[in-house]
Amino acid sequence: MRLTGLLGLVGLSFGLTIYPIPVEVKGRVGYLYIEGQEGQTFKITSEPFEEGEQDNLTVYPPQVRIRNGKAIIKVAFKNTDTSKEQAGRVVITELKPQSEGLSIAYSFSVPVFQPPHKEVFRLELECMKDRMIVKNKGNIHIKITSLDDKPVLHYVLPNKQIEVQRAKVIETQRGKVNACF
Repeated sequence: MRLTGLLGLVGLSFGLTIYPIPVEVKGRVGYLYIEGQEGQTFKITSEPFEEGEQDNLTVYPPQVRIRNGKAIIKVAFKNTDTSKEQAGRVVITELKPQSEGLSIAYSFSVPVFQPPHKEVFRLELECMKDRMIVKNKGNIHIKITSLDDKPVLHYVLPNKQIEVQRAKVIETQRGKVNACF
């Protein structure tokens, strides 16, 4: 998946493409690519996937400038535990030169995952009146892309859970799952 502009909607005004989304680290290093206007400069940082988690991601370089239309960012996880998936985010923030008048800088947060040695996908649901709890009992993230065919985007990390609107069908990266009837 490629992200062009802000949430993929205004790519022409920013002239920016970021891919792949999400980044998957296979082996020791993964790569994230930025295509944009010559000379654009971006600060590159990492952050935990969820608040309260430890930042386990390393990014290099800490700043990139678009040259020949492209910049490449290397990403790697500090923790090499392969029993469960590692997760983090790369934050890409535009650095604008100081100027008079209105200047808008933007920032993107890109998910990064490193799969475990052996993947286990296990989703459990707890149905309530108007809501449901999606529990991830596996060792890889669950990416929810629709609830009753309505587009959404939720990630549920291993041993985590989220509460969403009640639905009859959930669509994940592994296909459709019958939910609450």
